[in-house]
Amino acid sequence: MAVVVEAISVIEWAAYPYFPDKPLLFAKTDAAIFDFLAPFSPVLLILLLYSWIPRLALSFDNKFSNRLNNIFKWLTQSFSPLISGVPPDSVHRFALTDRPRLLLVLAVASAILLALVPYRPNLNPTMTPVGVDTHYYIEWLNQMLQLSPAGAFSYAIGTASYGSRPLILIPIYLVVSTGVVSTIRAVEFLPAVLGPLVALSTFVFVREGQKSEKLAGVVSLLSVFSFNATVGMWAGFFANWLARVRPPNSHVHCYVPYSSVDWDGGPRSSVCISS
Repeated sequence: MAVVVEAISVIEWAAYPYFPDKPLLFAKTDAAIFDFLAPFSPVLLILLLYSWIPRLALSFDNKFSNRLNNIFKWLTQSFSPLISGVPPDSVHRFALTDRPRLLLVLAVASAILLALVPYRPNLNPTMTPVGVDTHYYIEWLNQMLQLSPAGAFSYAIGTASYGSRPLILIPIYLVVSTGVVSTIRAVEFLPAVLGPLVALSTFVFVREGQKSEKLAGVVSLLSVFSFNATVGMWAGFFANWLARVRPPNSHVHCYVPYSSVDWDGGPRSSVCISS
C-alpha cells in the first residue's frame, strides 16, 4: 500500500497540474506519512547502526541471550499480522526490477520530463533561462558565433572560462551554427540531453561492473532523481553534468578487461589502469 501511495505521489508531482487529481490527495498523504515518521528517523538510524550489538548478544548461549531472543520473537509475532496479508511472491510477481530495460526507458523519459518542467508555459511564461551559470553559456556561445570556425574553437579551448568547458561548448556551437535552433533554446534544452545520458551511462556502468541488469535498471532510475539533476539544472553546471556522463563509460573499458582476464596472481591494478 505504501509503495502504491509513493508511486502515485511521484506521478502527481511530475504531471502536476495536468494530473486528474487536482487536490493532490496522494501527495498530501505521502507528506503526512513523512511528517509522522520524521521524528522517529534519528532513533531508527541509531538502532540500525548499532543493531550488531543485539545480534552479537544473541549469538551467545546464556540466560541473557535467551531472554533477548524471546523478546525478539514476541516483537516478530506482534507485527506479523501487519504483513501476513501480503503474499510472499506478490512483490516478485509485479517487480519492475524483472524488466530492467523498462526501468531504463522510464529513467530516460523521467529525465526528459524533469528537464522540460522549468520551461512549462504556466510556470515560466517568459521562457527565462533557468540556472545560475546558464547566462555564461549563452554569452560564450554568442561570442563564438561572431568568430570564424577556427576562432570559435580557439575561443572555446582557451578563452571561455579559461578553457575549462570546450567539450560542451563546441558541440552546442556546431548545432547552433546550423541555424536550426537559437542559442538560448539550445542551452535551455541541454538538461533534456544530459539527464538521459546520465541514465544511460549509469545503466551501462553498473551492468558491466556488477553483471546485473536488474541492479543497473534501478540505479539508472535513481540517478535521474539524484543531485546531478537538481544541481545541474538549477545551478546551470552543465559541464559538471557532462563530466558525470563520461567517467562511467570510460570505466567500463577498465572493468571489461579486468573481468575477462584469467588471473594467475598478477597485479590487477596495473591492467585496470592501462586499459
